[in-house]
Amino acid sequence: MLLRSITKHVKDQNWFAVALDFLIVVFGILIAFQITNWSQDRQRDRSERAYLERLHTDIVEVTGRRARYDRSRPTTVEVLKVIVKYANGYGDELDLSVVYPALKRGFPPELEATPELLDSLVCNTIEWSAYLTLPPAALPTATELISAGHLDQIGAEEVKLALLSYLQQVSRTKDHVAITQQTVIFLANQYPDLIKARYGSTIEPGGIILSEFTCDYEAMRENSAFLNALNINLSAYSEYTNISVLPVSEKLSLLHEEVDQALSIDHSSEAD
Repeated sequence: MLLRSITKHVKDQNWFAVALDFLIVVFGILIAFQITNWSQDRQRDRSERAYLERLHTDIVEVTGRRARYDRSRPTTVEVLKVIVKYANGYGDELDLSVVYPALKRGFPPELEATPELLDSLVCNTIEWSAYLTLPPAALPTATELISAGHLDQIGAEEVKLALLSYLQQVSRTKDHVAITQQTVIFLANQYPDLIKARYGSTIEPGGIILSEFTCDYEAMRENSAFLNALNINLSAYSEYTNISVLPVSEKLSLLHEEVDQALSIDHSSEAD
């Protein structure tokens, strides 16, 4: 219809009408482009929000699962420092009471923090010094975004930078732990005369089975090979805690803040 009108106006040399028809065509195309762009923008916004909401769910879950690692690893370091200080001859008495409050905070509610159990846990930290486990860190939504090449679906640059920084820290942590694990020594197996583990009681049928650990701290001070291994383990476990565990949690917290800001989420009421 419009083409016939333009043709007629050209034949009639009605140039004003031709120009008007041309403007109508141009404006029609521009409006069509604008509608298409608007639709694409809305779709991109919906897609970005969906990814951010899924990413937020992943972050909250992983943060919760990492919480016990963030509490227990620094506590283990502090307990080991007390033991190592005494074992290396810095002081005539082993004062374990200074680390009891930190140990109690990590107790599950179903366990009673008796002095005997606390002493057993203190002794067991010597064996724990060889356990450099990787805390949960995987974010399935981030893995999907990276592997599918859809990271550009996240328009918030702060979120992208925080996510990439977090993933980089996780990668570095895996490499660091893999190397550090080669240096630690499982001391209870190597020195069974100094560290003894025995089955304890069960809280209730089907409940937690406890092992009772006892340490001969006096004999440890006289065993040079054990002291070498203990000092090496403390150094490795401290690095593992401060270079591997805590930095990942810090990066995860920063990522959480950026995603919260992008989604306009306020967690302050939850904290209250």
